[in-house]
Amino acid sequence: GSRIAQVQQDGAQPIVSFGGQAHTSLDVACTSVSSLTAAYQSVISAYHLTTIDLDVEGAALDNFQAEQRRAAAVSDLERAAQAAHRKLAIWLTLPVEPSGLQGAAISVIESMLRDRVSIAGINVMTMDFAQAPAAGSTMLASVESALRAAHGQLADLFPRYGIRLSSQQIW
Repeated sequence: GSRIAQVQQDGAQPIVSFGGQAHTSLDVACTSVSSLTAAYQSVISAYHLTTIDLDVEGAALDNFQAEQRRAAAVSDLERAAQAAHRKLAIWLTLPVEPSGLQGAAISVIESMLRDRVSIAGINVMTMDFAQAPAAGSTMLASVESALRAAHGQLADLFPRYGIRLSSQQIW
């Protein structure tokens, strides 16, 4: 709380990230959409947040029920913010491999898009590949490959949900 207050005093808007690799994420722990929505909203309200990040990895990444609850809850949060004339930007942080976003990460994005969540941005975790770069390759080459692959996947995915973005906007 004190760190968030300091950021706000400095004139910046903090971004709170929910989830992550360690511990149990809210979308796994809360077994109903209403309880998950309330949990997220309590943090958003307490800190007057305008942006949240959902770091989906670990157990939450492969939990389809949590994925569905997360998308529905975030959709509810977004609609409530709009109704109250408040801004709420939603970011996703997802694991990626040099070959791109894997099936579970794509599913997370699709669940958000199906529930009409306006995704402000997607962070790909290029620092934690499942395997080290192959002999003769570099981490930089792996990161660049992951970014190009994810860009292509998003360029293919977004139009299926009526989202038209230029290549530059996707970047």
